Amino acid sequence: MEAIIELWNTIYGWTGPGIFIVGIILGFIGIVGQWSLYDKCGLPGVACLVPFWNIIVFLKIVGRPWWQMFYLVGPMALLTGLFVFMEPGIVQYASMGLVSLALALFTIRVYIELCNSFGKYNKSEYMLIVLFNGFYVLNLGLSYNTKYQGPVYGKKASTENSGYEAGLKHQPA
Repeated sequence: MEAIIELWNTIYGWTGPGIFIVGIILGFIGIVGQWSLYDKCGLPGVACLVPFWNIIVFLKIVGRPWWQMFYLVGPMALLTGLFVFMEPGIVQYASMGLVSLALALFTIRVYIELCNSFGKYNKSEYMLIVLFNGFYVLNLGLSYNTKYQGPVYGKKASTENSGYEAGLKHQPA
């Protein structure tokens, strides 16, 4: 706990109250971005202000079931428990690293599925949403050129829906 307090005092010593201003600005950008994204997808924008509901609605955009929010919330609770209740040492840090890695991988996967839900399939788009996710979500929500194409999670690439087969089905006999 002393390490957190020392880290906070160091950061606050460097930045002063400016860190609060930056945090408020980034929070505002995140709220506007999610609100506009939810509206574009036909979901209630106010959901971005309500804890846990915002996660459920965000997962609904990519087509994931609501219970997968526990993949996001569970590791955060586990990280808090590991940090607070375990003695500092290699086991604590290794456990926290593994849980953080699992959380990061799931979060990145969901953001990539968000890109796919809006018809973005380039690796550059994936990098942008991972690195600048709040700003990228704001861009998706406010862009007139980008349209929501529906959820992508759980869709299987079947030959029945492929372009080749669809073209053959519509040919006159």
